[in-house]
Amino acid sequence: GDRGGGWNFHTNMNAAWRSSADTELSLEPSFRRSYATAQYLSTLTDATADQTFGRRYLFAGLRQTTVSLTARLNANFTPDMSLELYLEPFLSSGRYERPKELAAPRTFEFNEFGTDVGTMSRMASGAYRIDPDGSGPAESFDMSDRSFNFRTLQGNAVFRWEWRPGSTIFLVWQQVRSARLLTTSAGDGVGDFDLGHDARELFRIHPDNVFQIKVNYWLNP
Repeated sequence: GDRGGGWNFHTNMNAAWRSSADTELSLEPSFRRSYATAQYLSTLTDATADQTFGRRYLFAGLRQTTVSLTARLNANFTPDMSLELYLEPFLSSGRYERPKELAAPRTFEFNEFGTDVGTMSRMASGAYRIDPDGSGPAESFDMSDRSFNFRTLQGNAVFRWEWRPGSTIFLVWQQVRSARLLTTSAGDGVGDFDLGHDARELFRIHPDNVFQIKVNYWLNP
C-alpha cells in the first residue's frame, strides 16, 4: 500500500509433476489485484484553470484484476522423438472510477467532477460530459470511460523427430487469441471481472494460427 490509498496484492505458485524420467508437467498460476488512487488520463488546455497554470490534469481511480497461467509439458517418447507444449492464458480487467482533476501543483489533492467541482453526466455512449466549473466560464468537454477487459491466449507446440543420426525434423504450431473490450455504452459491464465468463469468451476469440516445418539434414552421418 501507499500513503495515497493505493495498494497492490499479488500471489502466485508453481507446481511440477513428473510421471517418469520422460514426462514433466509444470503449472504456474498467478493472481493480482490492485488499486491506483490517481491513474493519469489526460491534460486539457483551459485558460480558466488558474490553480494549475491554464491546464487541467485529469485522473481517475483504477481497480484492476489480473489472472494468468503458465503451463508447460515436456514429453520424450523415445530418445529420438519428443513433444513440447506451452500455454499461457491471460485475463485482465480494469474499472476506472469517476474522473477528477489535480487541485493544485505539488499536492496529491484532487477535485472530483460532479462532487467537489462542476457537473458531470453519463452519456449513452458511456462517456462523461463534464463542465469543470458548472455555470462558470470554462467550456465543457467529453471524457471517455477507459474501463477495459483484456483477454489473450498464447500457445506453442513443437514436435521433434530425429529420423536418422544428425537429421531432425521440427513441426511447430503457434496459436494466438487476443481481444480488448472498451466501453461503448453505459452499464455494458466492461471493466468487471468474471473468471468463468472471461475464460469462456477467451476460447470464442478467432485465433491466429501459424504452422512451421524445419528440417536439419546431416549430409555425412
